[in-house]
Amino acid sequence: ACAMQTTPVCHSWTYFFANASNYHIDAAGNSIFTGHAGHDHTVIDKEDALPKKTCFIRTDNYWNPEFQFGNGMVSGVNCKSPPSTSLPNPPAPNVQFSWEHVPVFIHTSNVTGPYNDESLAVMAKFPLVTIEKYQGPHSGVHYPAEQWQCCEEDRIVAALQAVKKINPNITGIFYYNMILDFPQYRLHENFAKNESWWLHNDEGKVLRVPGDGHSHPDLLVYDTTQEAVGDLFMHACLDLIPSGAVDGCFVDRTIDGIPSADINLERQEDMLLSHITTLQKFQQLIGRGPLIGNHGYSIPGVNAVMIEGFRPDEQSIHQLQWCAARGKLTEAHMAGGDCNSDEGIQDHLAAFLIGAGNYSYFGCGPWYSDSVNITSQWKESYDKPLGMPMGAAVREGTVYTRKFASGTEVQFDVSHGKGVINWGHAAEGVAATS
Repeated sequence: ACAMQTTPVCHSWTYFFANASNYHIDAAGNSIFTGHAGHDHTVIDKEDALPKKTCFIRTDNYWNPEFQFGNGMVSGVNCKSPPSTSLPNPPAPNVQFSWEHVPVFIHTSNVTGPYNDESLAVMAKFPLVTIEKYQGPHSGVHYPAEQWQCCEEDRIVAALQAVKKINPNITGIFYYNMILDFPQYRLHENFAKNESWWLHNDEGKVLRVPGDGHSHPDLLVYDTTQEAVGDLFMHACLDLIPSGAVDGCFVDRTIDGIPSADINLERQEDMLLSHITTLQKFQQLIGRGPLIGNHGYSIPGVNAVMIEGFRPDEQSIHQLQWCAARGKLTEAHMAGGDCNSDEGIQDHLAAFLIGAGNYSYFGCGPWYSDSVNITSQWKESYDKPLGMPMGAAVREGTVYTRKFASGTEVQFDVSHGKGVINWGHAAEGVAATS
């Protein structure tokens, strides 16, 4: 598949979407994306399965592990030693899943402090509950960096314990970031003790980066190429599991956001590879617990992923189908639209139902709230009967149709990004997975 290359770089695994506007299959059966941002083109093997070998042609010294091609996205690893693709698929995640109603999740936090009883009652309806890095006052967002206070681990555990007191069957997820060393975590206090663990630039100076678009301008970065740092990072979440509140971990910036300023290409590639190998080890340690890698769609040996920007379009549908077909727990987080009403989520929800598989979950809403009352995140649509899908979605022209056991029928027109959901009656043939 790589014979046409004049400057072969390396082989790796990846995924692709055939609806990208600049995608085509050449005479030899290779999948081609015409590139930009310093890339000539990308050649991808025609069989859409893992493990996959991919060849990148690089026309300059810049390469980013995740980049956009028109309406399609490619993610992969351009590394000297490809990550292991011989790992067995991880076991099915130990979570609640049912087709009785729309499978949903909530991912949020409350910057004002603990949730009130009304909010907790709503949160307890969601089978998956992730608490973000802004739980409690002085955890970022509205506070200057010098006022951020430890320890976010305790505040997240307390919030999840409060939810589990109402519904002990929910899966509690702890959030943190694999690049950014946010100072409100106890992890930061341990990490900050050893400067040799901090990522340094090529001149040996400590590298600091802005904090996720919020108020901290100069965060340290974890140098996960060091095994000790990877172990420290993993145990920040693993050590919370005995609390009974935390069942799994959400890892942000798994493959995106690798610092490139004053870091040479080889070191960037080493950082990316260390993320993947650390996450694979992490999954083995956490067992059936969900390890949700944000944007890490095709990391072998990791059982869960978030599609952070799920949109009402065919690309998002294909992306969801691709992840579900590989047995990954997949959170589809709505991007755009209006999350304040059932009407506002209809197009996104219809697209989700067209592409959803076992362990697919839909969610919308902000990562944090100023209010202790988040009852608006539960929609009437989530109480409607659904039932098992009667099969895969069928496309005729520009319209997908899918039917469910309750009589619910979903249509989605990819030409306009519009969906219609005709809800059925009491669901029949409901299957729960746990």
